[in-house]
Amino acid sequence: MPAGTFISGNQQYSVRLKGEFSSVQEIENLDIPTMSGPKKLGSLANVIDGQEKVTQKATYFNVKNQVADNNIVRLSITKSSDGNVVNIAEQVRNELPALQSELPPNTQLNVIRDDSEFTRSTVDDTLNTIWLGILLTGLILLLFLHDLRSTLIVALSMPISIISTFIFLQAAGFTLNMLTLTGFSTAVGILVTNSVVVIENIFRHKEMGNGRKEAAYKGTAEITIAVLASTLTNIVVFLPIASMKSMVGGFLKEFALTVTFATIFSLISSFTITPMLASIIIPDKAKTNKFGLRFDRFFDKFSNLYICFMRFVLHNKGTSIGILVISILMLFASFLLVPGLGFELMPAMDQGNVSVNIELPEGVSLDETAKVVEVVNERASKHKEVEHVVSNIGSQGFINTASNVASTDIKLVDADERSLTTLDMVGVIIQDLADIPNAIIKVSDQSNMGMGGSGISFYIQGQDQEVLEQLKYDIIDKIRDVPGLLNVDSSSRPGSTELTLYPKREKLAEIGATVYDLAVGLRTGIEGMVNTYYREGGNQYDIKLTMPDEDVNHPDKIMNMSVVVNGQSYLLSQLVDVDFAAGVYQLIHVDRYKSIEITGNAAKGYSTGQLNAEITKRLDNLELPSGYRIKWGQDAEMLNETMADMIRTFAIAVLLTYMLLAAILESFTQPLIILATIPLGIIGVILSLFFSGVGLNIFSMLAIIMLVGIVVNNAILILDYVNVKRKEGMCSHDALLEAGKMKLKPIIMSTLSIVIGMMPMAMGVGSAGREFRMSMGIVSIGGLLVSTLLTLIVIPAFYYLSTQNLKKKEICNEQNR
Repeated sequence: MPAGTFISGNQQYSVRLKGEFSSVQEIENLDIPTMSGPKKLGSLANVIDGQEKVTQKATYFNVKNQVADNNIVRLSITKSSDGNVVNIAEQVRNELPALQSELPPNTQLNVIRDDSEFTRSTVDDTLNTIWLGILLTGLILLLFLHDLRSTLIVALSMPISIISTFIFLQAAGFTLNMLTLTGFSTAVGILVTNSVVVIENIFRHKEMGNGRKEAAYKGTAEITIAVLASTLTNIVVFLPIASMKSMVGGFLKEFALTVTFATIFSLISSFTITPMLASIIIPDKAKTNKFGLRFDRFFDKFSNLYICFMRFVLHNKGTSIGILVISILMLFASFLLVPGLGFELMPAMDQGNVSVNIELPEGVSLDETAKVVEVVNERASKHKEVEHVVSNIGSQGFINTASNVASTDIKLVDADERSLTTLDMVGVIIQDLADIPNAIIKVSDQSNMGMGGSGISFYIQGQDQEVLEQLKYDIIDKIRDVPGLLNVDSSSRPGSTELTLYPKREKLAEIGATVYDLAVGLRTGIEGMVNTYYREGGNQYDIKLTMPDEDVNHPDKIMNMSVVVNGQSYLLSQLVDVDFAAGVYQLIHVDRYKSIEITGNAAKGYSTGQLNAEITKRLDNLELPSGYRIKWGQDAEMLNETMADMIRTFAIAVLLTYMLLAAILESFTQPLIILATIPLGIIGVILSLFFSGVGLNIFSMLAIIMLVGIVVNNAILILDYVNVKRKEGMCSHDALLEAGKMKLKPIIMSTLSIVIGMMPMAMGVGSAGREFRMSMGIVSIGGLLVSTLLTLIVIPAFYYLSTQNLKKKEICNEQNR
C-alpha cells in the first residue's frame, strides 16, 4: 500500500507498506493476540489451501460428435447499443485462435451459440428474396409487354430506385439490416407500378399513330395526376408508421422510411428515365411474335368478357345496388372469421433454440440436480434434430440461483436439415420429459425477436402475501385447463424452513454490542467472511474465515456458538431468541405492490392474444378482495399498446389519403369512392390470414396499413380516366366502360407485378426470419388480389350510382344500345 513520498537532499523517495503474505505457511505462522498472549494462527485454526464450494456448474454435449464435457465455463459477449453484432462476432472469431494458443493443454474454446448467424442468414435470405422478386417481376412485365426493350425500360426503375435509396439511408444513419432489407423486398413490386402505367400509356398513344417522342410526351402528361396521386398515397401511409410513438413504432421506423425513400425515387424514375428511354429505344413498329399474338388475343377475350359483365352491372340502378349489397355482405361475412384469427406481438421464429428449465424440491443438492439434468440431456440428445446441449446446473439466469434448479439450452440443426420446426421439437421434448418424477420442467422456444420472457405473463397484486398466496391457487385452478396453455407456473414457492434468530436488545445494550456485531459474528461462523486476499502466481485468492461444517450443522450447535464482543466471548444463546419459521422464496414488487407472477407459454397453433383473451374471460368472474388486482405483464401490455397504436396509425393513414386525394382531384366525393377499396382489401386480408393460418402480428398489421396506400391506386387510375372522358363530353356510363377497357391491362400488370414481387416473401423463401416476411407477403397478396378483383366491379358501380343521383337526365349512347 503506498504511504506517500519524502525528499532527502536532491532525491525523492516513495514509501510503500508491503504486508502481503508470500505463502500459505506464512499465513499459518501468523501471530494472533489472545487473552493468554500471542499464538500462531495454525494452533487456533486449520489453514487449508482448498477450493471454494461449488454452487453452480455447466455441462456440454455435442450430439453429432458424441463429445461430452461435464465441467465447462460459459462466456457470454453482449454487444453495446451501438454495436454491430455481425462485425463483433467476426472479430471475436478472429481472436479465438490467438486465445486458444495461450490456454493450457486439453483446454478448448468452442462457440456454442452465435446470434450473428441468424442476423447474417436473415440478411442473405432477404437479399435473395429481393433478387428473386425482381426477376419474377421482370418476367411478368415481359409476359404483358412481350418486348425485351420495353421490359428493360420498366425493370430499370427497380435497381435505380433501390440504389438511389442508399443515399438517404446513409444520411439517416440506417444500416443494411433486417428491417431496411425487408422494406426493399416489400417495395420491389411497388417500384415498377408507376413505370408500368407510364409505359403502357405511351404504347397506347404510339398505337394511335404518334411518333416515339410525341407518344412519350403525351402518354406521360396524360396520366401525370393519376401516377402522382397513386405514389403520394403510398408515401402518406408510411409517414404515420415512421412517427408511431410506441416501442414497436420505433422498431418499424427504418422499414417505413426505406419504402418511402424508394417510392419517391420510383416516381422520379417514372417521370424521367422511363419516358426518356421510351422516346429512344422502343421500336417504331410493333414487333409481333406468335406468343405475343396469342397472349394479346387471350387478353382481348378476357377484356371483352369484363366489358360485357360491366355492361350488365351498369345496365340500371338495381344491378349496381345489388353489386354494392353483395360486397357489403362479403365484408360482414369476413368479419365472422376474425375470432378465429390469432393475435400475437411477434410471429414464432424457427431459430432452432429450445430452452428447458428444471426445478426440483427445495433443498435438493447440486449433485442430485445434476443427475436429473443428465437424464434430460440424454433424452433430448437422442433426436437427430439436436446439434448440442448446454446445461447450467444451479441457476436459471442471473436471479434464480439455487442448488435445486437448472436450465438446459438445446441447439437444433439448421432449419433446412430438419423437417420439424422449433415449436414441433418443443412438443416432442415435453412428451419425452413428462414422466420425470418430482421435477417441474418447462420447455419453450427461444427467439431473438421476442420482446419479453414468457409468452403469457400477469401479476396478482396486493399488500398481504398470505392473501396473494391463496389467490394464486384459485387463479391457477381457473386457467390451468385453458386449451393451448403450457408451462403454467408462478413465481411463488414455499421457502425452506428457517432458523430465525431474534436479538435480545436489552442484553446487547448491557454488553455494549450492536445488532451489526451480532450479525457479523453469525455470518462469519456459518457462511464465512472474506477478510483479505492472497496472491500467488499473478492470481488472487480469497482468505475466508469460517467454522467447520460439522460445528454448525445443527440448531443446538449454532446456539452454542461463541460470539466475541469487545474482547469478551458470549454464547449465541445468551444474545438471541430462536424460532423456526417458513422462509421466503422470492419477493416481487411491481408498482409498489407485492406481486406474484403467473407465467405460461402458447402451444403450437395457438397465439398469445387468443390465450390472453381466454384467461381474461375466465378471470372476469373472479371476485378479488378490496385493494387487490390483476396486472398484465410486459408482452400483453405491449400487444395492447401496439394494437391501439396500429389502429390509430391506420385511421391517420386513411385520413391523410383522403385529404391528399381531395386536394389532387379537387373533389370531396370522389376520394370517398376511391377509399371504398380499403374495406374491399380488408376482405382479402381476413381470408388470407384465415386460410393460411398466419396470426395477426405487428408485421401483418403493418402490411394492412401499407395496403391503404396500394389498393386505392387502381381506383385512382379508373376515376382519373373517367374524369378525362367526362370533360370530353362523355356520359358517366360510357366513360366507365371506356376506362375499364383502357385501364384493365395496366391495372392487372401493376397488380401482378406487386403480387409476384411479394411471392417469395409469402412462400417463405429462406430459412431465417421467414416468418415475419410471410406475414407481410400473405396479407399484402391476399388484400391486393381481392381488392383488385372487387375494385374493377364495385368502384364503377359506386361511381355510377353517385353520378346518376347528380345527373338523372344524362343520356348515354352506350347505355341506349
